[in-house]
Amino acid sequence: MRELNIEQVKEIQLSILQKVADFCDNNDVSYFLAAGTMLGAVRHKGYIPWDDDIDIIVPRPDFERLLKLFDVDNLSLGYPSLSSNYLYPFLKISDNRTYLKEEFTSEMNIGVHIDVFPLDGFPEEDKLIDCHLKKLKSLRKPILFKAFKFGNSLSSYKKTVLSVAKFFTPINYYIKKTIKTAKLYDFESSKNAGIAVWGYGKREICPRSVFDDSVIITFEKRRFKAPIGYKQYLENLYGDYMQLPSKNERKPKHSFKAFYK
Repeated sequence: MRELNIEQVKEIQLSILQKVADFCDNNDVSYFLAAGTMLGAVRHKGYIPWDDDIDIIVPRPDFERLLKLFDVDNLSLGYPSLSSNYLYPFLKISDNRTYLKEEFTSEMNIGVHIDVFPLDGFPEEDKLIDCHLKKLKSLRKPILFKAFKFGNSLSSYKKTVLSVAKFFTPINYYIKKTIKTAKLYDFESSKNAGIAVWGYGKREICPRSVFDDSVIITFEKRRFKAPIGYKQYLENLYGDYMQLPSKNERKPKHSFKAFYK
C-alpha cells in the first residue's frame, strides 16, 4: 500500500463529495454541507485550514432513499444495515480503493470518506427536546465506548476492565435503538430539525424552515448546496462564526493514516 499525504486525502474527499452531490442532484435527493464543512465554505471558501474531513446532512426521507439508490463506481457505503461490524448510526461514503487507519477508533475497514448525517425532526417544546436528547445520549454512550480506543491517561487496570466490558457490549442493539429513537419525530411534519444520531446536541437544532430550500455556495472552487438558513444554522452551532478560534484550538480533530490499496 502507498501512504497518502493530507493534500491527497483532501483531493479524494472532495472527489467523493462531488460524486455524491451529482448523484443527489440527478436523483432528486436533498443534501447540504454541514458543520465544519459549511463553516469552511462560508469563512474560508473551502476547508478550514486545520480541518481534515467533510460532512454533509440529508433530511431523513432523502437519507433513506440515498441508502437504497446509491450506486457509484469506486464508492462504498458504510451503514449498520449494510455491515454487521459497522459502529456508527450515520453513513460514511468511502473510496473503496483506499484504506484508512485511525489512531483512536476501532477497526472497521473504511477508506478515505465523507460523513453523511441524517436530519431528523425534533419536538417543539424545550422540555421535550431535552428529554429526547437525554435518551439519545444515553444510547450513544455504549456506541462511543465500542467505537473508540482508550487513551494513555487510563490506568492499566481501568483499560482491562473497560476492554472486558467493551467485548460484551451488545453494540448492534444500541445502534439500532439510536436510529429508531432518532426517527420518532418525523422530519417533514416537525417544526424543528437537527442531527439526532450524533452531532452537537441542542446547538445544532434549528427551525425546520432553515432546511426548506437550498442555496449554492463555493467550497474549494466547486459549487455545492447549503441550507437556505445557513446563517442561522452556523450561529446556533458556533456563535460568531466568522471569528477565528484561538491559535491553540486550530488543530485537526482526527488522527489517521490513509493509503491506496
